Amino acid sequence: MRGKKICKSLEGDGVLSYSVKERFFSDLKEFVDISEDINKIKNLKEFTIVIKFRSNINSRDKTLFSISDSRENFSQLALRLSDGKLNLYIRENHNLLCHIKSAKKYSDNSWHIVIMSLGDWGIKLYVDGNEVGYLKSPINLSMITELNSMNIGRALDNKGEGIRHFHGDIDYLDLYDRCLSREEVKELSKQEVKIGYDIPFIDLSKDKDRQVLVDKEEGVYLGHPSTVLMDDKKTMYVVYPKGHGVGPIVLKKSEDSGLTWSERLETPVSWNNSEETPIIYKIKKPNGISRIEMISGIPRGGEKGFRTSYSDDCGKTWSEFKHYFPTGKYGGIVAHASLTRIKKKKGDMDNKWLGIFHDLNYNNWKTYLSFDENGEEVWTEPVRLLEEHNLIEKTAQLCEIEVLRSPDGNQLALIARSQGKKNNSMIAFSNDEGETWTEPLELQGALMGERHKATYDPISGRLLITFREIIRDPKKTGDKNDWVAGHWVAWVGTYDDLVHNREGQYRIRLMEDFTPTEKSGDCGYAGNEVLDDGNFVLTSYGYWEKDYNKPYIKSLRVTLKEIDEIVREMV
Repeated sequence: MRGKKICKSLEGDGVLSYSVKERFFSDLKEFVDISEDINKIKNLKEFTIVIKFRSNINSRDKTLFSISDSRENFSQLALRLSDGKLNLYIRENHNLLCHIKSAKKYSDNSWHIVIMSLGDWGIKLYVDGNEVGYLKSPINLSMITELNSMNIGRALDNKGEGIRHFHGDIDYLDLYDRCLSREEVKELSKQEVKIGYDIPFIDLSKDKDRQVLVDKEEGVYLGHPSTVLMDDKKTMYVVYPKGHGVGPIVLKKSEDSGLTWSERLETPVSWNNSEETPIIYKIKKPNGISRIEMISGIPRGGEKGFRTSYSDDCGKTWSEFKHYFPTGKYGGIVAHASLTRIKKKKGDMDNKWLGIFHDLNYNNWKTYLSFDENGEEVWTEPVRLLEEHNLIEKTAQLCEIEVLRSPDGNQLALIARSQGKKNNSMIAFSNDEGETWTEPLELQGALMGERHKATYDPISGRLLITFREIIRDPKKTGDKNDWVAGHWVAWVGTYDDLVHNREGQYRIRLMEDFTPTEKSGDCGYAGNEVLDDGNFVLTSYGYWEKDYNKPYIKSLRVTLKEIDEIVREMV
């Protein structure tokens, strides 16, 4: 894939992030040309490179990253593996300004993180958090003149031709416009996947003032809500079943962004025999009309498939259920766990949405929604989403997949529940609008849970992801196969945290669950909406009282500004 930029985002803290996601580079002229960004960094007084890589090649001069020019008397900064050892070269007009070489080899086919920081104080080189080289001479990028090329996976010769191509895998490369502290280097070098977490924990469950009762019915199980926020940012709808993932569907409306809720609204007759959790989404049809699309699976019986119902008048009226793919092949469970608008090849948004559901055998399926010339919805025949990664999908029992888009819009990430609970929740990435996905990998324990729903904060750009927490090894005996379900929780972090598999910023207990079973935790399927002022409106079901034996629906509000202030007070 010569010269193709995989994914780039410019974050607010001065970092260019190139998410290559385990791409294999061979020495047959494989590289990623990122020269268009060179003007952003070439005159920096301070500069840091962070690269995650692996290789089993012990031959000479395999370039991870280079900045250079193509004059006869060339200048260059290059980070290479040579005979398995890391080498940093900085040249100006052929004069060698710096050469740092690690004592240890890193060609063991394991993932490593190399970090190089330079500035007026000198240069430091780290691998996996350990300092492997140091030079006290002040060097900055402005000392290396006429730079015009920047590449991942190759260097240039004095004719501008690619040489010294890397051989191995590169996961990501980050460029910072400052030096990193020792603590930051340590944090960025973390790779161990934990079953627990070390980030700050905030408990909001006792704060009754922020909680709103949505619905409660004596002796009746109310569960698994899904919400939409309409274009006016005030009108909300919530749907949920009277039963555990099955039963008549209830519809309610809020006209004040979830502060109060209506009585139960009239619904189509066909909603009374729903066979799965209902999920609603707001989409914009090609004619500009906002549609509320409800989807509910049919996991059992002879026909299977899924059904949809919709409203094109802001929830005033609804269609009866329409059954799709009643062929007995696609047993839709949590259909559709996500519904994501995708892009055309040129980069603008398409009138097409990617829907994902799973079946009882933990096959995850994708189907695309579009509209015909009469404005009628059309769904494509489902195909396997992760067939390329079938062994992981089945071993981990991946399901209930949430999909979110990167801040720059160029990448999709999926977060999957691991029903087997012998590993953490998993993540994968797509750089082609969901056509293919990287190998699913375990997330940190801070995101271990079920039914993740992710929304970006419009104020800070951070993510708030809600889910039902799963606690592995709850008795602290070392048995990672032991588990219990916990409470309704949220994770706060950045998309970059997901890319680099970092723990994130905070874990929040939203509400405490008192499910009266051994494994506990029947809660956490949630609606996750956010208002323009940064107020998240979160809605879930659960056993919210010790002495009340049925789950019911509550909502609460929270801003990340509030959480930041709580954490500051904790410190």
